[in-house]
Amino acid sequence: WIMEDNNVCLCVRGLDLLEKLSTHFSPSHNLLSKHQYRDSKPKSRFKRKVIGFRQCKLALYSDSQGSSELVSWRVEDITFYIGSVHKRTLPPYRYCLTFTVSG
Repeated sequence: WIMEDNNVCLCVRGLDLLEKLSTHFSPSHNLLSKHQYRDSKPKSRFKRKVIGFRQCKLALYSDSQGSSELVSWRVEDITFYIGSVHKRTLPPYRYCLTFTVSG
């Protein structure tokens, strides 16, 4: 094995799990959750926003129902980091997730 492929895993399982999940999950459904979000602008503050995941896009909504989308990003263009930059405003919670968008 090449060194880059050392950590690659393939999980094989029967179709029974897929059939159970398919009755509860539809790709057209939107997964919504409320989070503290702060823009990359220098003086921005953390605000409670609804973030949704649908069809390989992460979207930020202005209302709690997820009906009016402010901005969306393709998952392929996002790099996720665990933690925050301490030079900037500290997050309201101990654990946070930072992401940057390329492209």
